[in-house]
Parts: sequence; structure tokens; C-alpha cells
Amino acid sequence: MRETKGPRPMFAVYAFLAALVALSIAFRLPALINADTVDSDAAIVGLQARHILHGEWSWFLYGSGYQTSVDSCVAAAFFALLGATPLALVLSTLTGHIVLTCVAFATLRRRLPASAAFVAVLPLVFTSSPLHTYILNPPRQAALTLVFIALFVMDGAGDRVSARSRIAQQAAGGALASVAVFADPYALLFLPALLLLGLLAALDGRADRRAFFARAAGTIVGALVGIVPFVLLLHSARGTHGETTLTLGVLRHNWGLLKDPCLPWLLGTTAYVPRALLGYVPAPSTLIAHTLHLVGGVLFVLAILSGGFALALRRLPWGVRRLGLFGALVAVLCLASFLLSTMVMDLFSSRYLAALVLASPFALAPLAFQLRARRLALVLAPYLLGAGTAGWLGYGEEVNGAEVALLPGHGSRDERALEAMLSARGIHVAIADYWVSYRLTFLYGERIAVVPIHEREDRYAPYRREYAAAARTAYIFDPKRSREDLAAMQAEAFSSPTPWGQPGERLDAGALTAIVFDKVPEATP
Repeated sequence: MRETKGPRPMFAVYAFLAALVALSIAFRLPALINADTVDSDAAIVGLQARHILHGEWSWFLYGSGYQTSVDSCVAAAFFALLGATPLALVLSTLTGHIVLTCVAFATLRRRLPASAAFVAVLPLVFTSSPLHTYILNPPRQAALTLVFIALFVMDGAGDRVSARSRIAQQAAGGALASVAVFADPYALLFLPALLLLGLLAALDGRADRRAFFARAAGTIVGALVGIVPFVLLLHSARGTHGETTLTLGVLRHNWGLLKDPCLPWLLGTTAYVPRALLGYVPAPSTLIAHTLHLVGGVLFVLAILSGGFALALRRLPWGVRRLGLFGALVAVLCLASFLLSTMVMDLFSSRYLAALVLASPFALAPLAFQLRARRLALVLAPYLLGAGTAGWLGYGEEVNGAEVALLPGHGSRDERALEAMLSARGIHVAIADYWVSYRLTFLYGERIAVVPIHEREDRYAPYRREYAAAARTAYIFDPKRSREDLAAMQAEAFSSPTPWGQPGERLDAGALTAIVFDKVPEATP
């Protein structure tokens, strides 16, 4: 069942790999040169990475009972080499995605000409904004990279000559697939398809009954061993479980969001541009452009689903067919989990659909084998144009048309000016909206710790204790990220006593505003 392999000039392979790396970096250049725009979710990974380098350890990501500190460990390695900067934080996750992209290419080129494999992987390069959530912002990327490495290992097990080495390699692939779940439970979306791929790979070569069961057992045992750390952690004292109560209302709600706006944004049929207050608005588009992107999205989905039906096409090589089934199955599981999830809430839930695009190169393998590179490129061109446009416009003020825009102070000029003002007044702790708090704490290198207004949004308790002990603090308002109304907050602060203390000086640094508070000592009885 192993297909014959023609000659593959290594120069062409390396050239395609270099092109994938270069294109991946070029398409994310706006985020790289404006890395200081890091948000609080990503910043908490960076803060934990700083603490890891100073010997402070936690199995869980700060403030989470289900995500582990794997991404923080990766970030810590980059910090050790490059310093604890926003750029190093972005590189820690972008590098993981580039590795994932190259691994996908390496997996496909076992079964396809290098040129066809290159075209099939392009959906991982020109991505819409929902995928940037993982590609440019931790946590989650480490789990996704491990998933692709597990697939590469299991898919290549049939290329081994020794029976023992085949079993060991399939066991290693199964273990890696489960360890990916330990890194982040999002990898559970891929796990059933990965295990099925491992069982199908056990049919390679001389697959008599005894050999098949030995290889299949290797995959399953490896997966069971790999899942142990995740199970132990989930059942630890700090572990949390998501509970899903499936109702018809949940299905209706999620189906409505899937149709519009989540799936259209993921596929690039509609582009969204960020505005103030964490809001996104649809980008203007001509009828011709929208129609072209819509056709591209429909063709892309049909091409992915066709990968599942290719299993019945015996004229295709076995390795190509099973990769197609893997990609299509992940897409179906992704859509089903979206519909059944109680976590689906709004436009930003489109990130949960990322697996559909991430697994698409494998779903496209049967089509790529039949069409080859040029015709496959023609089929994918409308989708790549739509997704690339949606991803580029999603950078917002970091781009100006086709050009990359360098923000003043690389995105944190006002923040640094405000830090100087606060430090000059002896303020080392402050309070702000969640989306402002940990972002500033990371940008300030923890010289000033900023805690969320709402204590339930705390991710790291020591910051809260430091805030409670401070005699002087400040409230910080960022019009791009704060969910409060500054005028109302200021009116309340200056008209009546607040839990923050006695209001005093107002500080303005560009778009940022801070109100200084001196805590009133409690009267002694």
C-alpha cells in the first residue's frame, strides 16, 4: 500500500521551505514590528515566563485551571536568548507556527511533488485574523505544533524497515498526540483523527493481522501513556472542568454565530477591522471582491470535505487517502464542537474554528495529488486572496493599505511616558481594566504591577496583595482597551469616597489617562 516515490531534488525542497519561512514572516511583519501592542492574555504568558526564569514554577498557566505552562516555558527559552521583550514573546509563538508549517510541508512531500505540497500548505501562511490569535499570541501554539509533529511521526512510521522501529515510532506518535493535549486541551479536537491516522498507518507494508495489531497497539499504548500527565493535572486540586449542557437554544445560538460572523471571518469572505473598545467592524468591500472571496471560501470548504471521500478512491495512493481523511475529519469535528460548545459567545469565538484551516493541507492532499501544483493554485487562489486580505486588514492601524505601518514608539510610546509619571510619584501598583492591566505590567517589566478592577479577573494573586498593601495607587484608562466610561468613572471618583482611596492628581500621557489615589487609613477604634 506504499506508493512509489519519484526523485525529489533537494534544492527545490529547501527552496520551498525557505519560501514558506520568508512568506510566513513577511505576512506577520506588522505584528512583529509593533510587538508592543501585546494584549493581556498574551502578556500573562510573558509574565509567567519571567517568573520561570527566576525559579518560580507552576504547572498551570497563571489564572487557569486547564491550560498548562508549556507556552510559558517556550517563551522563557526565548527570553533567555533575546530578553523578556514583547518581540521575543511574539517570536516564541510565531516560530512554533512556522515549525508547524514546515512540518506540514515535510509530511505532504512524502506523498506529493514538492511543488504541490508547497501550494497545499499556503493556507497556513495567508491566514485570516482568527488564526492570528494563536499564531501571534500565546498560549496554545505549542499544543498545535506538537499535534503536527505527532502526525509527521505516525504518518512516517510505514517508511521504517524494522518491525520494532515501526512500532516504537507509532507509539511515539501516539504519545506526542496526547502530550499535545497536556499543553492545551484544544488539541483534543485533533486527537481522534490522529489516532485513526495511526491505525490506518498500521496497514502500511506487509500488514498481516499480527503485524497490524502490534502496530496499532503501539499507537494506542503510546497515546494512553502520553495522556497520563493531562489526566493527573485535570484531577489535581487546581484543575477545572468545563461543563456543557446541550440544549436546543445552544445549538440555535451557535449555528447563528457560525453562519455569521464566525465562519465568514475565518474563511475571509468577510474582513473585519479593529476599532476602539475591543470592537471590530466589517471592512468595506466591493460586490466583485466579496463575490470572489465568497466563491473562494465555498471552494475551500468543498475541497476540505472532499478529502474524506477520497478514501474510497483506490486509484490514489494509500498515504494520500488517509491524510485526506485526517484533514476532513478534523474539519467535521471542529464544526461539531463549535455547535455544541457553551463557550461560543461572539465574533471572537471564530478562533475556535482555527483547526478547520490548520488541518486543511492534509485534507487537500488527494486534490493536490490529482491536480498538481498549478491547477491546485488556481482552485485555492480566491480563498488565499480572501483570507490574506482579511488577515492583513485585521492588523488595523498596523497597516496602511499594502504597507506596514510603524506605530509611534512601536505601539507603547504613551505607556512608557505614563510609567515615568507614575514612578516619579512613587506609584508602583495600579488598577485598570483587565485588557489594560497585565499588558502594562509586562511592558513595565513589573516595575509597576497593574491589577484588574474586578478581582474575579485576577490571574496572579501576589499582584493583588501588593496592591492591597500600597498607600498610593492609580487608576489607568486606555480608550482602545478599557471597557469603562472615563467621564463616569472620574465623576464618581471625585464626588464620593471610593474603595481605591482619596482621588488626587490626573495624569495624561497621550491617549492614556491616570487618576492618582491615596488610600485613607482606617480609623482606629
